Amino acid sequence: MANTFGLKTSEIAVICFTSAKNLHERALSVNNTWLKNFEKGYLVGGNFYADDLKMICLGDHVGEDYFSATPKQFYGLKAMTEKFPEAKWFFINGCDAWLDAANLTEALGAFDDSKDLFVGGNFAKRSVKLQNGEDFPFYFPSGGSGFALSNSLAKKLAAKTEFILEDLQKYELFAKGACDCTLAFYLLTLFGIKPSYVEGFYAVQPYQYPGDIYLNGDFKEVSEPLIKKPIAFHTLTIREMYMLNAGKMPKKPNFIDKCVDKFARLFSRKLKTKRFVNAVLQPIYGRKPKNAEI
Repeated sequence: MANTFGLKTSEIAVICFTSAKNLHERALSVNNTWLKNFEKGYLVGGNFYADDLKMICLGDHVGEDYFSATPKQFYGLKAMTEKFPEAKWFFINGCDAWLDAANLTEALGAFDDSKDLFVGGNFAKRSVKLQNGEDFPFYFPSGGSGFALSNSLAKKLAAKTEFILEDLQKYELFAKGACDCTLAFYLLTLFGIKPSYVEGFYAVQPYQYPGDIYLNGDFKEVSEPLIKKPIAFHTLTIREMYMLNAGKMPKKPNFIDKCVDKFARLFSRKLKTKRFVNAVLQPIYGRKPKNAEI
């Protein structure tokens, strides 16, 4: 896709939500890698702050568990539209995702940001039961690799934050923390906006393709090889985050890789060693080879 509208990376605001237990592991690896490529990119958390992270704290009212992703998503979007009202796009993802700034900018630059647009990929279909008992099916960009809202739509949605966070309690699916489903549902029901499809958003690691099944822009199940310019991946380990940032496409983990990932989780979670894992893995896996794969 050509960057028809001449979009610049500096015109994209990124909201990457995280939690207290992830600040010095996944969030730190994001901070050290792809987030640096976004002038208007921030980690968004609750009540815990780290001086070495580029982050916004929303307060303890949003929580710090899995279910906090939904309020962080909406309050984070609201905070960022207020902080960067001039941004042409607002992109939302989580701290276990990797995002390519150049490829995202090119993809979003093919869309007219003056319109109300909701852009993503890796579609899925869900349904919720409405108050009248009817099932309401809808499509959404799934898998945690992220999605983007144009300026006008982001501001309209942000203005509905309080209403949405109260109203979603009516629906079991949304109350359980399906933040991507929640956002797509309210964009559709409040504003009549359906997602626009872009190839290159991947729900899992690079080596899962072809293999992982998702819905494309025609809402058909596909399992395709990676495109030449992937935009985002999800469910990455810290090791894989540094590899991607160095231009190396992660392969299916071998025994040593699995041991590294296991010990990384142990050291960062169980032993409370904070920055130790990133301090070790970054120089090992973050070295850029002469002929990078991506």
